[in-house]
Amino acid sequence: MTHSPTTTFGPTVAGRFYPQNPRELRSSVESFLAEGKSSPALGPARRIVALVAPHAGYVYSGSIAGMAYAAAQPQSVRTVVVLSPSHHGRRPFVCTLSADAYDTPLGTVPIAKSIVDALVAKGDLVQYDDALFRPEHALDVHVPFVKVAFPGAQLVPLIVPMMPRDRLEGLGKLLFQVIGHDPHALLIASSDLSHFYSYDEARTIDEAIVSELERNDIETVFLKHDERRGPCGIAPIMTAWAYARNFGSTGLVHRLSVKNSGDVYREGRDRVVGYAALALSVADP
Repeated sequence: MTHSPTTTFGPTVAGRFYPQNPRELRSSVESFLAEGKSSPALGPARRIVALVAPHAGYVYSGSIAGMAYAAAQPQSVRTVVVLSPSHHGRRPFVCTLSADAYDTPLGTVPIAKSIVDALVAKGDLVQYDDALFRPEHALDVHVPFVKVAFPGAQLVPLIVPMMPRDRLEGLGKLLFQVIGHDPHALLIASSDLSHFYSYDEARTIDEAIVSELERNDIETVFLKHDERRGPCGIAPIMTAWAYARNFGSTGLVHRLSVKNSGDVYREGRDRVVGYAALALSVADP
């Protein structure tokens, strides 16, 4: 009996957005996760079902991403769905990979083929399209965090281009149908906040965005997306909120950290990018 060889994809931005050297990369991610363990507790009987985490170079936003991932580390996470925006092309559908595993400098992360196949099988909303992944950084930067934070977890890689709101709502419902009853599943919405304002302007705008997300006011975040130049991951965020709504009325949004690139690179405070680590939790029966 013969077995087909395992196919892999990635990495796409190793050596640019994060270290190529495995030892340096692991040390970097572990330090961000250790720093993130200072995140505020979510309270008893809460389970995180989704996170928002940034996708800039690690020197700028790695510590914020670490806050998000560390918050979910106490849970038993076996499947991680990463929802990435597209910076390099448009599609009328959500893209996923045909590969069996996603490669990183730290080794491969298996792709949850049964889940990917189930998503693709349900209509035309999710389709195989490797091409959109090849230039994309917004998914790739998360895979080393998945590898280190949740050893043994499988990955569901999805690029969610901007599309009509009913399609994004439909993706949230579809994801809930496929993985929503799995207590070991976790969604990651890959997104930065405002783009290229001065430091103080960005802080004001990002505070407004995060406050709206805390109130579940997705409508305002969506309508003001263009004028605020962010969040760039509005499509993944809208999908994550649609997914979380399917758990019922017990959902809460937790602010873990909100900063911008000017907090790291003080000389660049005239033109910054905002970042947030947020967690969406539900009552854990």
